[in-house]
Amino acid sequence: MVSAQAAAWIARLYADRRTDADTAAFRAWLAEDPLHREMFDLSTSIWEAAALQNHRTVAVKPRASRRAVMAGIGAGVVGAGSLIGFALANANVTSTAVGEQKKVVLPDGSTMLLDTDSRVRCHFTDRVRGAVLERGRVAFELVNADAPFVIQARDAVLRGVTGDLDISALDDSTCVFLTKGHATLSRSGAQGQAPVLLGPGERVVLTNSEPAKADRPEPDKVIAWHSGRAVFENQTAAVAAAEMDRYSHDKIEIDDPELAMMPVSGVFRTGDSQGFARSLSILFSAEVTEKPGRILLTKKKSRS
Repeated sequence: MVSAQAAAWIARLYADRRTDADTAAFRAWLAEDPLHREMFDLSTSIWEAAALQNHRTVAVKPRASRRAVMAGIGAGVVGAGSLIGFALANANVTSTAVGEQKKVVLPDGSTMLLDTDSRVRCHFTDRVRGAVLERGRVAFELVNADAPFVIQARDAVLRGVTGDLDISALDDSTCVFLTKGHATLSRSGAQGQAPVLLGPGERVVLTNSEPAKADRPEPDKVIAWHSGRAVFENQTAAVAAAEMDRYSHDKIEIDDPELAMMPVSGVFRTGDSQGFARSLSILFSAEVTEKPGRILLTKKKSRS
């Protein structure tokens, strides 16, 4: 992930024993991809904001400015490695537990709604507003401001973001859905791939190294989770159960391949795994067995 590389470069450049070779390697890294410079600025903003917030507990000697580091000159920092680790770990982190949703008002008046089991790291300065989605799903409602808004999720980087959007990093895919406004989506490390300009109603799904897939889904279905609902339309029972599992510690197990492939359509309340399982049992004439932490769906045994 580019943000991790940028954090590593901060530690390396601010270290006491930085060499000319380090500076040359850093410049080469910046030249590889325009996103590298942007994420370095973003990560440095996190560090500076966190170091300022924690200045009473962390002793720091005068250090080089970002401009000086970019030029390859400046003094070092005492304990730079440990300071950066502390700063990045504690800089405006918001998270939710399994089954929890949380709405947060950001310093500029924007809001974000975190879905179950999600974690977002935000940072705001006069120069840039940014967020890194580390896991899960989040919805942003952004206000206009002079400072640009940048969002990263895995290798997806959204720049110039305005309006409202959902972004998720679930399983092996990253998904961006813009309900209103605009954003430019780039993919770090994807040489030769042009950025994608997103407009209202557009969604892009990124999976591993495959090209981005764009579509225009029905908005109400995509954002149903905002109001605690899960909407399925001809998804397999296995896929629907996996989505319901995200909101509960009681995991649904479908103990039959045929049942697992049956199509499911409907609206269900997130967190209500028992109700979902009972609905499937009625639809597919299955049996439900509840055990601690497990809800088992099996075929009904035929009567002889």
